Amino acid sequence: MSTDIIEKNVRVNEPFKLEFNEASGAGYVWKVVIASDKLTVDQSSAPLPGSNPGAIGGGSRACFTIAAKEPGEHMLVLAHFRPWEKMFDPVQVVHCRVNVQP
Repeated sequence: MSTDIIEKNVRVNEPFKLEFNEASGAGYVWKVVIASDKLTVDQSSAPLPGSNPGAIGGGSRACFTIAAKEPGEHMLVLAHFRPWEKMFDPVQVVHCRVNVQP
């Protein structure tokens, strides 16, 4: 498992995006596993350019649009994993520290 740390500096209600490739055709997806209640998070996904949507092992791009409701330091943790597996064993985890100014 790899772990990455991202730091973002934004203003209140200023949206920013985080995008990740995912092996959705092999069952791996990106999901928010921990999020401050001071953040809004919208998720979408699209096939990678040139890929065959729905193909076994095919890839897609997960896009998270995030905005903070209040100033301060807020945390968001995302994981790339197979959601149906009984034991949570992500292949990648991203910790995002969001520093929000008024």
